[in-house]
Amino acid sequence: MKFFAFCFFAILIHPICAQSIAEELYDTAKRIDPVSVSQDGFLRNSKYDQRLDSSLLYFQQYDRTKKNNIAIQNLGDVHTPFLDLQFRPFDKTGVVAGMNPFQNLYYSIEQARFYNTPLPYTEFQYAQGKGGRRGMIDFDAMHTQNFGKKFNLAALYHSSSNDGYYSRQSLSCKNLLLSSYYKSESQRYAATFIFTWNKTNFLENGGIVQTENNEALFKRLPNNSRIVPVSLNNARNINRYREMKFSHVYWIIMGTDSDTGKSSTGKLGISHSFSALKNSNYYTDKSSDFGFYDSVYLYNDLASTDSFALTQVSNSIEVFTPLNGHSLAFKAGLKNDHFSVYQSANPSNYNNYIAHNNSVYAQFNFKLSKRFVSEATGTYYYEGYNQNDYLLKWKNSSTWGKHNQWSIRANALSNARKADFRQLRVLSNHFRWDNSFKQTRNQNISVGISKNIKRPSSYNAYSYALPKKAFEIEANYTLIDNFIYYGVDNTPKQGGVGQSCFQAVAKVHANLKAFQVHQELLYQVLSNELKTQMQLPSICSKTSLYYQTYAFKKATFLQIGLDANITSAYKASFYNPGIVNFRVSDKSVGAYPFIDFFINAEVKTARIFLKIEHVNQNFQNINTYQNYMFTSPYQASAPFRLRLGFAWKFYY
Repeated sequence: MKFFAFCFFAILIHPICAQSIAEELYDTAKRIDPVSVSQDGFLRNSKYDQRLDSSLLYFQQYDRTKKNNIAIQNLGDVHTPFLDLQFRPFDKTGVVAGMNPFQNLYYSIEQARFYNTPLPYTEFQYAQGKGGRRGMIDFDAMHTQNFGKKFNLAALYHSSSNDGYYSRQSLSCKNLLLSSYYKSESQRYAATFIFTWNKTNFLENGGIVQTENNEALFKRLPNNSRIVPVSLNNARNINRYREMKFSHVYWIIMGTDSDTGKSSTGKLGISHSFSALKNSNYYTDKSSDFGFYDSVYLYNDLASTDSFALTQVSNSIEVFTPLNGHSLAFKAGLKNDHFSVYQSANPSNYNNYIAHNNSVYAQFNFKLSKRFVSEATGTYYYEGYNQNDYLLKWKNSSTWGKHNQWSIRANALSNARKADFRQLRVLSNHFRWDNSFKQTRNQNISVGISKNIKRPSSYNAYSYALPKKAFEIEANYTLIDNFIYYGVDNTPKQGGVGQSCFQAVAKVHANLKAFQVHQELLYQVLSNELKTQMQLPSICSKTSLYYQTYAFKKATFLQIGLDANITSAYKASFYNPGIVNFRVSDKSVGAYPFIDFFINAEVKTARIFLKIEHVNQNFQNINTYQNYMFTSPYQASAPFRLRLGFAWKFYY
């Protein structure tokens, strides 16, 4: 920690002498950051439409789960299992294991981007702080590079280790995403490859033993030595998720692009994709603390050794036209999935389920003018395990104003899907069931409006450090039938029909040059039955207030401010390691503000932050906040603590 602090201040002080005049002022964004496109966009000749984000907003938030969501419910510390507290309609199709408490912390093939980099590009991000014996270290790396005009390789890596701050809270998480493409000289053939690998090793506990004496002891102990009794004092989950996808396309018909005038442009293509995934979990509990579980089968007498693995292989073939700005584009295809699910309590008690799916899908893209685009997609499972499941989506957007500054959108979604596999069948040492549930159905409509920030005329840190949107407002309404959740007995239950959720989301950024105010606000209302099954707060708020300026003769750009997060009080779901999921409870959390103080600095291509989390812990009488101690039932909130970190871009 001392070495890192030395490096932190050495980097900060260095440019005071190195850059002493205004003409040497350097802004990171003047270098050429790589642009990227999605896999579907690359294969269908779409433009590279997304540049790496150079904004400094929430740079100090090293926890991606908090950075990417308005509010979450976690187990009190970075990268623990969590719930997104904003309701979102489920839009995945096919068989789903139903066992990923780390959600978007894991890389997936949908996240892969394909880059065009005139210069090789590398970026590192690092954060460190105290916690338990070993502390917390979070590391991210990215590299992408063109090899001639035909080939590109990109790699993203994330690693996080955290010892926690009370018993049985240590976690190690590693994530890797590789993507690559090849395009022939004639432009008639192209191929993409994506590989993801994710693993989390988590020492589990069932939360602090919640007694009056134990809570009083927890509050009195120092933040770095809160050793108090916990439930499940010898449990562990090892969770893995990996995917691979290879796709290639051959353009049957070639022609001339009417927009660019280029010849040898694909007009009608055919493609084939092969993909494979494996989602597995290994849960052990070597303690005799079996009073934690409601159902006890104890195949192994004195220990739990539960194994689960979903393995799937898929092939698809499709025909399509390019996504290059023309008035109409389409794709249509067939897909086959073959999967198996293995569950085991011990070598003598296991099952192996094998099944398949056949589906058809289509997409139509309409561009009626330069200012209005529409996209309609549909997937239907006509045979197999998910027979009669479907997903329909219709997205519409329109832009207007100078530089298309304003945007309005209207979307609709309808789906019907079979329950997650583990909601239907489980075999373990403490839980087992074989359910027959109806399809869960969602119908959602949403409307939104947004405006891009007007950039200052001079292109400097005051400009590129800003977020893209000045404001963004959305309202949506969802009807839900047969929602499936985990009850207080830790087993899956199914709700009734006609449940609903109304939601309004507002994100506003006020640019006052030196002073910046960013506010995100979520309001959601669930119908009476649904809010007993999907336990979410009515109001969530996320705020960042900061002052920014140049320093050290304009060699450094500084931001100094506060972040604040709060939700309304709500009955919250309880995390059960034995089912690797959250289930409903009658315990309340929320209605307590978490405030962080931060300093961000940019020096050439390096960015540095210093952050004090939960700075308000000792500023008030905590007894006035009923839910002060817990972010999830029985799981204590993070204490007052210091975090340091940096990000560094390298251009070659």
